[in-house]
Amino acid sequence: PALELIPTNGRHGASSRRERLVRSTLKAAWAKFGVEDLDEETSEYMVGVACTVIAEAATARDAELELFQSLGPILRAQDLKDKYVSALCKALGRAVSDTKEEESEQDDDVICRCKDLILMYLGSTQLLLKDTTFELRKGH
Repeated sequence: PALELIPTNGRHGASSRRERLVRSTLKAAWAKFGVEDLDEETSEYMVGVACTVIAEAATARDAELELFQSLGPILRAQDLKDKYVSALCKALGRAVSDTKEEESEQDDDVICRCKDLILMYLGSTQLLLKDTTFELRKGH
C-alpha cells in the first residue's frame, strides 16, 4: 500500500512510554541504592525534567550529560554518591536510544510523517481516526 497509518495508542504514545521508562528506572534505582522514596512533588519534577531532556536529546550521551547537570544536584541531595548519580543518569539516557529507535525505524524510506492525526468526514462530528501517526513511505 502507498499509505501506512500507524496508531500511537493515545495522544502521547511515545511520551507515555518514555514516562513509564523514567518512572521504572527511578524506582529501580531507589531500591538498588537503598534510598527512601522522594516526596510526590520532587518525584514529579524529576520525571518531568528527565522526560523533557530525553525527548529533546539527539543521543544517549547528550541526554546523560544534560540529566547529570539538571538532576545531579537533586540526586546528590538524596545522599547519592556521584558514581550512583552518574549510573542513574546513564541509565535514564539510554531511554533515548530505546524511544528514538522506534520513532526513526526505517527513516530513510519516510517521505512525510504527521503525528497526532485526526481523520473525520466533512461535516461530521464523529472521529474516524484520532491521535494516529501518518507516514508516507518511498516504494511502499
